[in-house]
Amino acid sequence: MAKKEVNPVIWDEVEGYPMDGDIRAFLKELLLFERKHISERRPRYSEEYDKLIERYSEKMEESESE
Repeated sequence: MAKKEVNPVIWDEVEGYPMDGDIRAFLKELLLFERKHISERRPRYSEEYDKLIERYSEKMEESESE
């Protein structure tokens, strides 16, 4: 999935806003996931969100302990 499929204004805001790299990657994955599933009648966002939150919270905990 390419970034061109996400609203470029939103993508540029995420790119340009000063934040931790893991948070930026997390937001981008959420945007790409939503875009991929936007036309589904009943997308299962919460299941994927839970996975992404868990993955990135572990990354952030690892970064903080270094």
